[in-house]
Amino acid sequence: MEAPGNHQEVFAARTSPERTVRLDLAYAAGLYDYLKAEAARALTLRLFNMLAPGGTLVIEIFLTGIPDACFMEAAMDWWLIYRGEEQILALLSGIAESTSLQYSNIVTPITTLLF
Repeated sequence: MEAPGNHQEVFAARTSPERTVRLDLAYAAGLYDYLKAEAARALTLRLFNMLAPGGTLVIEIFLTGIPDACFMEAAMDWWLIYRGEEQILALLSGIAESTSLQYSNIVTPITTLLF
């Protein structure tokens, strides 16, 4: 099956169990920073299972200890869930060990990209 061409097709695949969507790329930015660990793990597994063979899942996550966190919270009222490396790797725990999984971690001054 070809990858979906629009959001309606992705939604239809999610609500129709007989359809299977396989994505070459799934990208989540600005989402995981609001999810508790269990929901983040479940979403990671769900997105990973939607990938086509050789597909890539990219997750952008704010790191613990960023210097601007106090400003973001006090001045902007922007409260995030920050994660350290161990917590980020725990997101992969639901993926079967028999699955061929390769991951990279690209760290910028305030976020990390996990793919």
